[in-house]
Parts: sequence; structure tokens; C-alpha cells
Amino acid sequence: MNTIQLKKINVLILGVFWVFTCFLIYGKISSRFQKSLNDLSSEKQNVEINRRKEASDRPGDMGYAVHLTREEEEEAQKLWNLNEFNMVAAAKVPLDRTLPDFRHEKCKNVYYPQDTFPKASIIVIFHNEEWYTLLRTATSCFNRSPSNLLEEIILVDDFSDRDHLKEPLQNYLDTHFNGKVRLVRTPSRHGLIRAKNYGSRFATGPALIFLDSHCECTEGWLPPLLNALKKNPKTIVQPVIPGIDGKTLSFRNSEKSLNSQGTFEFSLLFYWRNIIPEDQKLRKSEIDHIRSPTLAGGLFGLMKDWWEYLGRYDDGMELWGGENLELSFKSWLCGGMVEYIPCSHVGHIYRGKHPYKWYKAGPDRAFTVNARRLAEVWLDEYKKFFYMIAPDAHTLDMGDISDRLELKKRLNCKPFKWFITDVVKDMYPPTTEILAEAGLSPESQPRSCLDTMGKKNGPAKVFGCHGQGGNQAAVFTGKGEISINIDACLETVSKDTGVYLTKCNGNPNQFWTHEGPNTPIVHQKTGQCLTFESDSLKLKDCSADELSQKWSFKKYL
Repeated sequence: MNTIQLKKINVLILGVFWVFTCFLIYGKISSRFQKSLNDLSSEKQNVEINRRKEASDRPGDMGYAVHLTREEEEEAQKLWNLNEFNMVAAAKVPLDRTLPDFRHEKCKNVYYPQDTFPKASIIVIFHNEEWYTLLRTATSCFNRSPSNLLEEIILVDDFSDRDHLKEPLQNYLDTHFNGKVRLVRTPSRHGLIRAKNYGSRFATGPALIFLDSHCECTEGWLPPLLNALKKNPKTIVQPVIPGIDGKTLSFRNSEKSLNSQGTFEFSLLFYWRNIIPEDQKLRKSEIDHIRSPTLAGGLFGLMKDWWEYLGRYDDGMELWGGENLELSFKSWLCGGMVEYIPCSHVGHIYRGKHPYKWYKAGPDRAFTVNARRLAEVWLDEYKKFFYMIAPDAHTLDMGDISDRLELKKRLNCKPFKWFITDVVKDMYPPTTEILAEAGLSPESQPRSCLDTMGKKNGPAKVFGCHGQGGNQAAVFTGKGEISINIDACLETVSKDTGVYLTKCNGNPNQFWTHEGPNTPIVHQKTGQCLTFESDSLKLKDCSADELSQKWSFKKYL
């Protein structure tokens, strides 16, 4: 066999191998492509197939980042303050952009008896929202919600004053969505909280789903929520919420959310924690619902009857902030519950600050007013701890709360202590007997106060007093604890060692003795005195003449 014949045979073999490899790759891609369509209703599958075939060159498809030219970046920076995200990138992303299927593989195999589910009214509140993000929210809801489960999508305009949200928006809605999306407008500026109450009155579906105006619903998002509401009509459900990057419009991974649940601090702020063991034991699978003390924010669903029974949001609250805790508290305390649903994913653009103004002094004031109403209505004897952290809240007019107190009485709701012990569970109930409060200072440095320095664990520090509570809200309890910011306690384990802040838990290492102003603070277990050295605290043998061992709280009760 000559050289030319050998070359021909090699070329033939390589050709066959190449065709075979391409066939295998195509088969895998086709299989994955088809699998991701399984959850779409049959009438939408052809549309989705065509969309994906045409999507290869569209910015932002499959949740990828949008890349801008230098000129576009400069324009985006100029426009940033209008909405606090990249409006140029947002305009490039198709309204019907494709997204990955974020769900766990097990979620894709769950059978939902959809013919038994309540139909959903999806309510989206907006104020001066960017055109493309608002319509992408509506489009993703419409395209990825089974038509047999979607009653309507209600866009609630909270008194916007931008031209594109007037006649152009109405004209667009009139010619798209087959009449499923309608627009209602508030007669005055309501703020997010009251606008949700207002919008819910127009809903005709038995289930309500509230979303923000810069969200994107992903494949299979709606049936798991409605399934949970069907099983327990007194549940408030929340999807997993992957973040959408405000600069690039890319989707972030949401795997961490599957191991988390919501809780709260006595500042009345929400925060995440890992699922506690007691709640994890209730789950048989990683896709089972996650029992949660609190809601993270404004993306949630519940039955309309339960929403009305609970008195909707507190109409006396202003703008935004605290309403998620208010709804969570009263659901648990008045006979219901809150759950996260791992098989439902809705993306959300998280903004660094509000791009709009409130008709009263800023959003921070609105939150404090709301938090005060929340504390006065629901926290019972524990409201004192909120005021220790936020003493200025006393000076703000919170309005009339008599209707909220009457609601609580009429619904025969449980006391807040039950929420701490039976729902939150891992929060050591703070001692309500307070002997001294308002900050702790050594006599050798009377203008310096015990301070967490923004940390709840680690060496205890002293810093210049600011008189605003918060990180310096130290108290001395009837049990002998010295706590700061309510749930961090001074602790030490042996003689001649440093003193640390750690989570209050009632163990003997956290008990102290203190007789009054300018007297020592003695560790009950070791008998040594709390001593101020530099900016830190240590245990040392007590000395009657040592000023660094004499301490005073700002207020004794």
C-alpha cells in the first residue's frame, strides 16, 4: 500500500470519527434541551423552542452578564441614580430572555395536580420603574406561568411621574399578554406597603403572589408555591430569590438559599441564618419546604382570605421597611406559618439604596416609624429591647395603632414570647428584668463605652460613647448578665484571661455581680474583676483603688 493510499484511509477514519463525535454531542445537547422544556405547558413549548434557537446572540440570555462599550458604560453611569441599576444594560436584555433552570433535579420530577390548585393574581408594585425591567417582570411572569394557574397580572402604579409609564405603558399592555395584564394606578403616593394593600383589592384570584417590579420568574416557579398554599391555606410562602446583578444583569447562584431561613434581631431587622437542626429534622429531602420564622422581603404568596384575615399590611406603616416582619409575626402568632419553597426561583435586582424620595423625611425615618409600630403592637414586654437599640424611636410620631391592637385581640394571637421559644427557637429569650441600661463605661475613661464594634463574637472592646444605643446598648439584667445589643453577652471562661462577646445562652460564664455606679463588676464564677486595659477588657484580681475596675451604667432602674 503506497503513501497516497494510507493518507486517504487516515482522512476517511478521521471523517467517520468526527461525524460520530458530533452525533454524540448533538444527542446530549438535544436531550438537555428537551428536558428543560418538560415543565412548560404544551402550548408554550414551540414558542420556547423557537426563542432558544434565535437566542444565541442576544445579550443577557441564559442569565449571562451584559458587556458594554466604554461609551455605553459612561452613559450607564450618568443614568445610574434614576433607578440605582444599569439602565443601559437593562435595555439590551430581551424582554423574553432565556434563563437556566435553577431548580434542583428532584424538583423537575415532582408531579403537581394543577387542576386542584387555586388560580393566582400576581401583583407588582412600581414607582418610576425603568421600562425594560418592569416589562421583563411582566413578560417572565406571563411566559413562565401555566395559563391554567394564572388569573391575572396586576401592575400597580404608585403615582409615577415619568412619561413612559403613562400612555405608552397602557398602550403596550393593551396590545400584549392577551388581556392577562392590567394596570391600576393609586390616586396619590402610597409607598410600597400601602400600594400593596391598594392593589390587592383589585385581585380576583383566590391566591395572591406579590412581586417587585425588577424581578424575573424562572421555569417552574409558580406550581410549587400554589401547591404549598393548597396544602395549608394559612401558610405564607416565599420562593428562593437569586440575585440579579445591578451592573451586568447576570443571575447569581442561589444554592446558598437552599440551606437558609429567615429570622430577626431586636433592632427589627431581618437576617439570614442556617437552618437550625430542629427545623432541618422536619425535612425528608433537600427540596422539602423550609420552615422559617420570617420573610426576607416583598416576594411572597398567600391565599387572599388569609391576607384579609390578617388585616393585610399595617396601613399605618410608611413607604417600605418592617412590613415583612409584621406579616411574619402575625401569621405565626395568629394561627399560620411561613415557609420557603426550594423548588420555586424568582430573580430580583437588589439595589444599594432607594432611587426615589418619600414625601416625608427619608426612608430611614419611615423604617423607624414602622419598627416602632411593630414593636408596640406585637413585641409585648420585649419592646423595651427595641427601644434600647433605637432610643430615638421614642420621639417619632407613629400614628394611631388602636386598630392594630384590636386586630391582635380579635384574632386571639399568642404572646410574643411563644414566637421566640417555639418558632425562632435558637434565640435565648432576653431577661425582661433590667437593673441598669443605656451603656457601660469605666471610671478611668467615662467618655468611652462598651461597644460591639459591629461584631457579636470576639474580644470585648471600648469605644467613644455616642449615646445612640445600637452597638453600645449595654444592659445589666436581673440574672446578672451584661448584654449588649440584646443578644451578645460578656463571657469569660477562667481567671486572668480576656473577656469576650458571645451569644447570650444563660451559662454561668456569663453571670456577673455589680452593686451600682462606680463599683466593680465581678465575675461570679472566678471572683475576679472586669478590668479595662487599653481598648480591651480582661479579668484580674480585684483592687479597691483600681479605677480601671470601677464601672457605671448610664442609667440605673
